[in-house]
Amino acid sequence: MPNPTAETVRTPRERVRLEGFEVEQLPDRGCAARVTVAWHAGSDFVGTAEGADSPQSRLRCVAEATARALQRAAQNNVRLRVLAIKAVEGFGLDTVLAVVSFEALGLVEKLVGSCLIKEESSHAACLAVLNATNRRLGSALPDIVRRS
Repeated sequence: MPNPTAETVRTPRERVRLEGFEVEQLPDRGCAARVTVAWHAGSDFVGTAEGADSPQSRLRCVAEATARALQRAAQNNVRLRVLAIKAVEGFGLDTVLAVVSFEALGLVEKLVGSCLIKEESSHAACLAVLNATNRRLGSALPDIVRRS
């Protein structure tokens, strides 16, 4: 007989993963970002964005491309907007912080993610957006995909 006070064990849902990203300098002094994310084996989703070619604009460009790739993974049933993205230096730890607006299934919330800059800030910007949204997307994507 099952114990009524025992918690139900849930299997972990697969998270969206960063598969790759590219940032290219454009001839008109701008930049273009292309980000690929994966959700379930064999399901890749690409997001692109363009912006000015400055360190801060590159971060925003990559963050927006990541948000667009995530929207595609959710079959455009989720709206993500990058509200803020910033590289922060302090205590010898360079970090990228992202604030993302998440709208789905009648829910609107602001999510915050961060990532230490290990290699380059563009890579950390992708991961900061993923870190902000992944838990929420992990719980919302199966419901969104079922409803569409």
